[in-house]
Amino acid sequence: MKRGKRSAIAVTSRDRHLCAVLAHARWLTGEQLHRLMFPGRNVFDFLKRMRELATRPRGEALVRKHDWLSRLGLKPVWGLTPAGYREAELLLDEELTPPPIDFEPETMAHHVQLTELYVGLLAAPFEPTLAAVPAGLTPAARKQALAGLYARALHRTWRWTVVGDGVVLPWKVHEDGRAKDRVLKPDAVLELPTQRRRLFLEAETGSHTVVPRHADNKPNSTLAKLD
Repeated sequence: MKRGKRSAIAVTSRDRHLCAVLAHARWLTGEQLHRLMFPGRNVFDFLKRMRELATRPRGEALVRKHDWLSRLGLKPVWGLTPAGYREAELLLDEELTPPPIDFEPETMAHHVQLTELYVGLLAAPFEPTLAAVPAGLTPAARKQALAGLYARALHRTWRWTVVGDGVVLPWKVHEDGRAKDRVLKPDAVLELPTQRRRLFLEAETGSHTVVPRHADNKPNSTLAKLD
């Protein structure tokens, strides 16, 4: 008997927001995505949907998974495929450029620390609703109570962008009567449009000293970065 073709998985609103969230973050762990897109739900519901999005036929998979060996063991880390970026563009109504550098396991500890702030900002709007869901509900009742509860990628009051090493922001400072060239290389930018402010974010992992001990390592010390 000839096996029929597998039907395509329909893309839902939740799926598009998931893609847009990943487009802004580049990479998120399975724990972070579960917290954002299936809050309070059984982890198996989340894993089932991620498998479906990662195995859509005819080259239309939206997400891809890498295994990252963290200090706590092996963790799944999720990013977007080209098709996933196209879905994110439909929601965000903007052209997105996939990052030029692919998955780098040696930088993931730093990246996960950075994106914890992003995850916290995304989760904040729905956390009061999640906390109000009564305990002791049947699985079916709990699923119904949590229907439609997930992170949205669009926010009027803030916007997050991971910039990485590919973006440098030159500026000048006046010292000793001269204009000297300086450059900012933030890990991420948090824009607050209503306040007309941009916050340049640096995820400090403690791998450098707080105060420079020698002149030759001053550029990497925490206080030097703040200056």
